[in-house]
Order: sequence, then C-alpha cells, then structure tokens
Amino acid sequence: MVIGNNDAQQKYACTACGSHEVRGDYDTYQVFIAEGDKIIHVRSEFTAMGLTALHCNSCHEPIEVEDFREITVE
Repeated sequence: MVIGNNDAQQKYACTACGSHEVRGDYDTYQVFIAEGDKIIHVRSEFTAMGLTALHCNSCHEPIEVEDFREITVE
C-alpha cells in the first residue's frame, strides 16, 4: 500500500507495511466474577491514562507517536 500524498490524513499509518488500520493499547483490564468452577465476564475497565500505544493491525509493528496527548480519538 502506498501512502502517497495523503500523509496528513495518514499520519499514524504503519511505516513497515503501509496499512492505515491501527489498534490502540488503552490501559484496560477485564473484570470477572468467580462463580463455582467458572468465571463470568462483568465489564471492561480502564484507568484515566487513556491511549498508551498504537500498533499496526496488519503486521503488529508499533506506530511511532511523539505525544499521545495530541491524538484525537473520534
């Protein structure tokens, strides 16, 4: 995939494979209830830190980000 002249729109595209589909790592964790011999998923929770990393969803390489506070998540 060639990024071309869309560099402003593709700021966080993968430099390894060119994919623009990225996944984030929020500081999240799953909450379960232990019931008998099984666990039951109750909810996902996250801390106030927000987005802490980006990775390419295709090749899983990390996406370089200077300041995560500047990223707008819509």
